[in-house]
Amino acid sequence: MHAADLLQRLWMATLALTAAIMVVVVLRPFWRPAFGAAQACRLWWLPQLAVIISQLPHAAAPVVVLQVPL
Repeated sequence: MHAADLLQRLWMATLALTAAIMVVVVLRPFWRPAFGAAQACRLWWLPQLAVIISQLPHAAAPVVVLQVPL
């Protein structure tokens, strides 16, 4: 694994973690009165799952190569 691959994986994990934490912070005040404190605490599993899912293999985006006449 090259340094660029490692940095890309780290960047994806950071983005996934940040987005999931923001979702939990927004949902938690509404979740607790509706479902209880235990369920609200279980929301904190989302960031961990997001990091794991972000590291799973996924399909690569198709590469389009255009040949421009000179």
